[in-house]
Amino acid sequence: LNDAIGQIAIETPDFTSDLYARYYLANQSQAPIFTKAEKAYIASCDTLTVALPEDNPPFSSIGSDGQITGAVVEYYQHISALSGLKFDFIGKPTMDDTVKAVEDGEADIAGSVVYDAVKASTDNILLTNSYSDMAATEISLKGTSDIKTLALPAYLASVYSGFNSAGSGITLRYFDTASACMDAMNAGTVDGVVLNTFAANYYINSSRAGAYNVIALNGFTYRIAAGLSDSVDHDLYSVLNRCIRYSNT
Repeated sequence: LNDAIGQIAIETPDFTSDLYARYYLANQSQAPIFTKAEKAYIASCDTLTVALPEDNPPFSSIGSDGQITGAVVEYYQHISALSGLKFDFIGKPTMDDTVKAVEDGEADIAGSVVYDAVKASTDNILLTNSYSDMAATEISLKGTSDIKTLALPAYLASVYSGFNSAGSGITLRYFDTASACMDAMNAGTVDGVVLNTFAANYYINSSRAGAYNVIALNGFTYRIAAGLSDSVDHDLYSVLNRCIRYSNT
């Protein structure tokens, strides 16, 4: 049973969220209904700038035309169709840089941030409801028998701070992006990489899949949300949350 759950997590990463959406979320065949104040806000709102990491495939990355593309961009386009809000996208080197763009007033929304209420409070960021659940996957090269050092993207530092608290002896090293983690492993700097399952599938399928070992880390999950300035118009916050509620992850 445990093996089957692990296999499902690797091959169908959105299985759990699909089940949740099917039985617990709002009826997604319906359109969200907005209050009079929310409708007035949408009608008067200028195009909103969404900051996204520019090297975070398959969620957001720079396309061949120099524009930000990816699954999260498509998700906001879906929210635009539901609400009437309009979005432009700018790329930033890291997830932390997208939050700083909101803090500095360069962007209205940090498009995808880890749902961490403590860090968000420190950064004066207001988190929307989460719109995706991420399961963790460990990747190593074939033939690696002993994992002593694992690379993780820096934005997961708070999520996995207790990863080796059980005396595993594993050292965690943090890099700016998932691609930097993979480069470190391929160069032999670290023994393995921990990524969310969607990113793990992307990198494995972008190269020789047979060159890697893949293990689902059951019990290690995190959520993704949008981040807004805590001084933002609350109507924007409520519109985004309602659209998220009516959107399948």
